[in-house]
Order: sequence, then C-alpha cells, then structure tokens
Amino acid sequence: GAVEKKIYLPESEWYNFYTDEKINGGRWIAEKLVIAYIPVFVKEGSFIPFFKSKEPVKNTEEYTGKEITIKYYPSSKKTMYTLYDDDGHTNKTLDNGNFELIRFEGQQRKKKFQINITPGNKKLLQARKLILELPAGFEMDKVKINNVPANASNNKLVVNYNGKNLKIEISLK
Repeated sequence: GAVEKKIYLPESEWYNFYTDEKINGGRWIAEKLVIAYIPVFVKEGSFIPFFKSKEPVKNTEEYTGKEITIKYYPSSKKTMYTLYDDDGHTNKTLDNGNFELIRFEGQQRKKKFQINITPGNKKLLQARKLILELPAGFEMDKVKINNVPANASNNKLVVNYNGKNLKIEISLK
C-alpha cells in the first residue's frame, strides 16, 4: 500500500493536528501515512473544541459539557469561533432558545496572545471548566485573566467560565 500522500495546503500557516508541527501553506507536501490516523491539518487561528473522557462517549446523555478543552492554533490575524452547546437530549432547542453560545476571539502579537471569551447569547446552561491549550512548543510564562495574574502549566490554562466576559492575556517564555 501507499506509504506517502501528496496533500495541497492552501495559502496560510497550518499545523499538523497530531504533531503540532507548523507548516507553510500554498504548496504541496508529502505526508507519511500512518495506519492509526488520517492526515489532518489545522489552519492557523482555529479554535478546536475537545470533550475528553476516560471512557468512550457512546451517546449524548454521557456528554456533560462541564469540562471542555479548547485548543487554539495561534495566528497574527484576529480570528473567532463560536461554540454551540445544548443539553444533548431536549428536542427543538433552537426553536425554544435552550442552548448556549460561547464566543472565542484570539490573536498573537509576537510572544503575546490575547484570547477573549464572551457569551454569544444570554443563556448560560452551566458553569464550566474550559482548558485552553496551545500547540506544543508554545510555553506560557505570565497569564492574566481580566487583569488578575493566573497560573498556567506549560501550554495549558484552566479557566472557570460562568457566562461573564473573560479577557486572557498570555506572555510566552
């Protein structure tokens, strides 16, 4: 079988989803194929949500949304992402407004980042723990949340979100 695949990455900066390697786009690349996963590349500026659990989630009733990891792939351009969440089992949540929108906005300026987290609507389903993660190689040094110093661990920051605006400023090592 094939051991390598040629893939075209459009003009931009890209990150290998599995290795966090940063790759210049606007060209063809030769990606080694691995049986364990398909090649996936993330465009700079993207926010990717993850729901991590010890056991595989088999249905929406096992999903709580109380703890969500959001991985931000840095960009010098201001980028936005809106997370949609509902309880996972109520019908017609869009019709009756029983859903929550959380807006993420990020931008990198040299060795500093600013990430804003704001409510996208007035509905708060639950307080939650957001784990903000940067790709490997981005090590957080100083962090402020709404101008108050906070602790981070390497490339991860835990934030308690309760529907209020959060301004997160990150300086890298």
